Amino acid sequence: MTALWVTAFPHATASTNGGGIFDNISGTPTFGTASARSSGSWIQLTGSASIARAGKDFTVAQNTLTCSVYFKLVTSLPTTTTALFLINATDGVRGSFLYDQALNKFSMQLTGGTAQSLTGITPTTDVWYRLDMAAVANANPHTIDWQVAIDGSDPVAGTQATWSGAGSTFTGWRIGNNDARTWSGQFTDLIITDNTADHPIGAHNTCLMYPDADGTYVNSTNCIEDQAGDDLNGTSVVGFSKINTVSSPNTAPDTTTYLRVGTASAGTYAETTLSNMTSGGTPLAVMGTIAYTSATTSANNAGAVIVDNITERTIWGATGAYSDYSDGSTTNLFFKSAVVTVASISETNVNALKFRFISGSDATPDPYLIDMWAEVAYLAGATESSSNSPSVSPSISPSASISPSISPSVSPSISPSGSPSISPSASISPSIS
Repeated sequence: MTALWVTAFPHATASTNGGGIFDNISGTPTFGTASARSSGSWIQLTGSASIARAGKDFTVAQNTLTCSVYFKLVTSLPTTTTALFLINATDGVRGSFLYDQALNKFSMQLTGGTAQSLTGITPTTDVWYRLDMAAVANANPHTIDWQVAIDGSDPVAGTQATWSGAGSTFTGWRIGNNDARTWSGQFTDLIITDNTADHPIGAHNTCLMYPDADGTYVNSTNCIEDQAGDDLNGTSVVGFSKINTVSSPNTAPDTTTYLRVGTASAGTYAETTLSNMTSGGTPLAVMGTIAYTSATTSANNAGAVIVDNITERTIWGATGAYSDYSDGSTTNLFFKSAVVTVASISETNVNALKFRFISGSDATPDPYLIDMWAEVAYLAGATESSSNSPSVSPSISPSASISPSISPSVSPSISPSGSPSISPSASISPSIS
């Protein structure tokens, strides 16, 4: 399996900075934990006669996709036919998973093709559903095979959606819609792969991994430091606790503590171990994410990698192939994510992964690593939320706080309790040095 994206949206952050979380946002996504699945977090899109969506574009356009995502309609059903999940293509033929208000059914449609309605599940609110779909763009006709399941129940397959036309490629995904609609929905446990042979992914969960102890250090004087300028040594000055704010679901990155490169010494690094994935799970894919910024906007470089045995898997920059950490304004946080290869992927090998922050060749200005976390999509033990009653069957209708040195540029910050809103970009005051 080659995954393209894995997330349960644990970061409580709606930002397009750096492209590591989203590339496209319309409206104001919120985040929370109430009645969540075992991953513990969700993103909510809410439209009031308005567009509400969030999504990512692929680095490389894809011929085929397999997608699996859990979703819940909350408060009330949409008042008009509303797209819940979209995949975009270069020829404009979009794959749309819809709630059809006129029929009170879920449906799938390729732009210009016939909408195929699902018989056997009657949509209702406050129930977790899972959508599995396999889409082909590089053939005539384009096709989408799909199924929907009430969380914990057997799936119901829909009729294949088709559109006749020349081959194309998929360019990205969106949760939500491209049109003004009145609705509200929560989404979690999204996994996207590049191969229709992976369909259906089926019942799965997502768990967090985060720095939980210091590992090996190869550091030099004044090189890799904490936010106070003290050199990391793994004993009196540790690194893991400076970059693990996102260690529980619905927690936003926190710039109270961080790591920085003071004086460059290319190839030196600070290493941390990572917390274990959920015990007993069969891992499918791992995605690492960093939050970062820079002292000023002049060019610099560094690296952030997950180490698989002895092999570096790049998140943003690697030993000898460093990346710039100074993009945009220094008043904002930026994000990078990458699905990383794990050789002979297993629970044991995933638990052995480590993280390294690496000095590049240019630390003028200082690169700052604010936070790091990883997410693991896995099979087995896909525990259902208590919001799903055992009596429901397919035929029944039924925040780590941001420090005072950060000021939100748009909306209030996440509270320690994880209230569901955050600025699209958290700003860092000049007090960070």
